[in-house]
Amino acid sequence: MKKILIPLLTLLAVSFSFGQELAMHSSPDIDKVYTEVDESCKYPGGIVKLYEDIVEEINYPEEAAKKNIKGRVFIQFIVEKDGSLSNIQVAKSLGFGCDEEALRIFKEMPKWSPGRIDGQPVRQKFISPIYFHPKLAK
Repeated sequence: MKKILIPLLTLLAVSFSFGQELAMHSSPDIDKVYTEVDESCKYPGGIVKLYEDIVEEINYPEEAAKKNIKGRVFIQFIVEKDGSLSNIQVAKSLGFGCDEEALRIFKEMPKWSPGRIDGQPVRQKFISPIYFHPKLAK
């Protein structure tokens, strides 16, 4: 009986350790920034509300207005696990004061719902365009 019990206990211990190691590797990495998640981060009220709020907040830059500039600025940022935005930067520039205005808008945004992997909040990289058009001038 002892001859069977010792190998069986050893096998169980090894199996348990292997299962623990798999579980540790399958859970989200605390500091990693993800681009692919199970559930994407969300602006409060959804994507339509995001663009409605941007249009309401945007101040079409005077320099862009003088030159009749239209186009998009792409803003890249990280939605942190608590929903705050960090590392906000211009991924694609338009210039003429539009980049600075786009950055201002994102720096003043409310918290988002974070992305999730296996139900756990994770840091997620996100890129969003902001459209600039002379019709937006206030």
